[in-house]
Amino acid sequence: MDYTQQHHPGVPLSGTTRGQWAENIHTGRIAVVDASGRLLAAAGDPYAEAFMRSTAKPVQAAPSIAAGLMERFGLPEEAIALMSASHRGAPEHIALLERMLELTGVREEQLAFHDDLPLGRHERDEAMRAGAAPRKLYHTCSGKHVGLLAYCRMMDWPLEGYTNPEHPLQQRMLEAVAAFADLEPEEIGRAVDGCGLPVFRLPLEAIALTYARLALPEAAMADDEALPAARRVAEAMLAHPALVEGEGRLASVLLEHGILAKSGAQGMFALAIPQAGIGAAIQVDDGGESAWPVIAAELLDQLRGSLDLAGVLPEDRIDLERLLSAAAEGVRAQFPEVMVSSTGVETGRLRPAFELEWSSGL
Repeated sequence: MDYTQQHHPGVPLSGTTRGQWAENIHTGRIAVVDASGRLLAAAGDPYAEAFMRSTAKPVQAAPSIAAGLMERFGLPEEAIALMSASHRGAPEHIALLERMLELTGVREEQLAFHDDLPLGRHERDEAMRAGAAPRKLYHTCSGKHVGLLAYCRMMDWPLEGYTNPEHPLQQRMLEAVAAFADLEPEEIGRAVDGCGLPVFRLPLEAIALTYARLALPEAAMADDEALPAARRVAEAMLAHPALVEGEGRLASVLLEHGILAKSGAQGMFALAIPQAGIGAAIQVDDGGESAWPVIAAELLDQLRGSLDLAGVLPEDRIDLERLLSAAAEGVRAQFPEVMVSSTGVETGRLRPAFELEWSSGL
């Protein structure tokens, strides 16, 4: 199979300079959608298909929340954030995961993947200094898996084989993703994610729509019981940014500034603006994360400058402009666009390289 026949390079999204020259370019694509499903803007092909990877986690949490998981097991609300998380393995992550095991009756050995050390570099160093042994709870996806196993217990589904695409749990996950994305289940491709669960492949604009509906679920026309739980998932993520990923992570920085956000592997990143019901999905072709911050900050700036094109009412724009501006500046403060050497000398800059094309021109 020639993978190049399935994946065509996108448009330049960002690049870096070194001295007076361009050093590299990150290509990819962006889709911006409102919660009704209207494509608002794009850079590159918004209909190109991509794997959601971990950006699917908030949607995967929603069915169990709608079914009463939190109430059934007496789980604290912050557990929703961890069920939606790609955590770094910090002490606060592990403490809450252990509490979730205690309350749900799920056993750590029932998680499908192998033992691991924390994903975060600082967290891994601390664990190794303390002589901690690898364990399944350190895995970045353990919050999702604990939640899904608890859902199986609640629904009397077998825990054995819960990662199998034909398992009732995974059929329910597929239905929920399809409802959020306004697709039929058979239109969604599935492969295997890094943690062993099925991973969903769908058009980038459908991923953006998923996030718009996480932010504004009442705008969705689809009939699925998971949709009403979307607001609860979003509110938990916004209330507990550090649980969703970790200190200094782009998604957590955006969440701290009121932007719903979640990273995925291999260059996938999604965000939403709850006040406007606007979702956006970014895919970087080279699969790296270093380009995300400059792209995300520029995306927020371009949205702020085009709220009229996005259909935002004039009376709502002032507060929204302030939120978008503060979020963009918060990203730049955490991820400076000026690059310096180890001696403190400026070596170059990170630069955005795209201009959104709005629906009138698409």
